[in-house]
Amino acid sequence: MPSLRNASLRHAAYYVRLLYQQNQDYLRGGNDQVSSLRQFEIELPNIRTVQEKLHSLLVPLEEKRDLSQADQALLDISNTIPDAGAYLISLKLSARERIKWLERALKASRRLHNDVTTQAHLGNLGLAYYELGEFSQAIDYFQQAFQLAEKIGDQYHQGAWLGNLGNIYSLLGEHEQAIDYHQRHLELMRR
Repeated sequence: MPSLRNASLRHAAYYVRLLYQQNQDYLRGGNDQVSSLRQFEIELPNIRTVQEKLHSLLVPLEEKRDLSQADQALLDISNTIPDAGAYLISLKLSARERIKWLERALKASRRLHNDVTTQAHLGNLGLAYYELGEFSQAIDYFQQAFQLAEKIGDQYHQGAWLGNLGNIYSLLGEHEQAIDYHQRHLELMRR
């Protein structure tokens, strides 16, 4: 008989696949877009429940040194959720709720030593704080994301984070700094 933890993992994995499929349907546009939004709204209470259950299972892992295969799977699912439904989540969840989800995913990603998803979560946290007008937090996250994207050689995201930094500094009226970030972005994209 499967354990409650294994059942929770299978349940969460189901919703990650569902989120991914809904996100893909949304990106196709047209009628698929409308139906994916509708389906996401129907499933959102279940997805929130999965998110909370995952969090409750992850808390004890924070102090654990050696991770079992099941622990790794739990971390991987928690790391994956915000990206699986990225477009739908950004449309339908408040910035504060996205921040909560992304912070949990960031912890999982760091524990897995996954620099690719870590920089994505950092950048998406920057976007959420930018949306809230909390620019110092956004700047901090964008700078961390940029440094990690630079470390792993991800030019696309280096450019995205530089552009977002330029946008913030422009809003803050620090035009020299904004121009510098946008020029760096342009130079990077020309390579």
